[in-house]
Amino acid sequence: MSHFTTVRTQLKNISYLQKAVNTLQIGCQTKRPISIGAPLTEQDETKTLLFSNLTSNPVGFKLGSNNKYLFMVDNQLWDHSIPVEVFLDKLIQQYASETVVGESKKQGFTLNDQIQNTDGSTTITMQQWSYSNI
Repeated sequence: MSHFTTVRTQLKNISYLQKAVNTLQIGCQTKRPISIGAPLTEQDETKTLLFSNLTSNPVGFKLGSNNKYLFMVDNQLWDHSIPVEVFLDKLIQQYASETVVGESKKQGFTLNDQIQNTDGSTTITMQQWSYSNI
């Protein structure tokens, strides 16, 4: 029996999600359709981000009806060394960092430094210069 789970997230931007996945060094691909679970529990024709090297079974994100991504996983078939919840927490934290940096760059800021602290938090230092013609 499959224990297919769809977790609602607040993730909205596929490019920041892909950057977060790449930063965490998880292979991924955009695919359609995607099948998750055993037997085929979920199929979707929309654009889906599929993690290819996280576990031996498909895991991924699909765009939900509210334009936020849903995390799709079969808990029974999860065979990664860390629990699903820990993985999702790390991914969401990295997504948040990618969003802060990306949106700040759109506002004219440049990234000075990004440090992963020992407590698991991330410190991001950015700057913006303003030049005036005097």
